[in-house]
Amino acid sequence: MFFNVGKPSITGDILAIATAAYTTYKVTIAIIHLKKAIKEKNDILQALRNINMVEALISIVLLADTLITTFGTFDTSIQTLIIILGLVACIAIISLGIFMVVKAISKLKNNKTV
Repeated sequence: MFFNVGKPSITGDILAIATAAYTTYKVTIAIIHLKKAIKEKNDILQALRNINMVEALISIVLLADTLITTFGTFDTSIQTLIIILGLVACIAIISLGIFMVVKAISKLKNNKTV
């Protein structure tokens, strides 16, 4: 999907820097809102904030690809780096999903006994 010979995307420097600024903002806001949702103990709000966090992780992977294709060379070591970054993001997303399911199951079991 990301890998082509040469430069796979034609993006300007300003667009890449703007994307970096927006991704930084998105990650910061997602972390702040997730911490607030955890403190409030609201499960629906926390699920929504988890989705925002997943979106921020995907944005980081896409930002890395955009910055590398705009400012750098695209050789095999960079391809490996993007693959590893994508795998880390996927593992984090899957872990977050499993955590949400386990938490929901435990809350459902607690509600049945009441």
